[in-house]
Amino acid sequence: DPPQALALVKQALAINASDVDAYLIVAGEAAGDSRHHDEARQALQKALAVNPSSLGAHALLAALAYVEDKDAEYQAEIAKTQAIAPGYGEAYRVVAELTAQNYRFDEAVVMARRALDIDPDNAQTLSDLSLDLLRTGDELGARQALSRSLDLDDFDDKLRPNLEKMMDRLDKFTTIHDGD
Repeated sequence: DPPQALALVKQALAINASDVDAYLIVAGEAAGDSRHHDEARQALQKALAVNPSSLGAHALLAALAYVEDKDAEYQAEIAKTQAIAPGYGEAYRVVAELTAQNYRFDEAVVMARRALDIDPDNAQTLSDLSLDLLRTGDELGARQALSRSLDLDDFDDKLRPNLEKMMDRLDKFTTIHDGD
């Protein structure tokens, strides 16, 4: 129940206005709707006022800039994350996630692969990549990424097992090529 969760997070911020993670939740929820990007940025600025080195805040600012085609801002925020933690591939995963939410799946695949260049054993990134590859029609690549994700970590989520079952069923389909 995202609205209820968001209300609880805002209550928590009323008690403790220094909770960076709470600001990240508020920002993440707002970032998913382009009409609320300003609200997301406000929450991220509050997070950065508490912790100027918040990797999550810089990653989400990079993602917002990327989906708004503000390349200089995107590059600057990515550079900040890499200056703080050079092995932080999560920054690109966050960009990929928001890019996919904006139906830019080919670009999301590129960003997820950048994340994996830095952190090749990130099971969440591999899981995200599998879904994005499936959305671009690369069923084999999607299967490989999902399989590797499950091999690395069997964290409890509903998406990956459901995605695996769906791919198992999809494998039984016959593909007929006819013209374009």
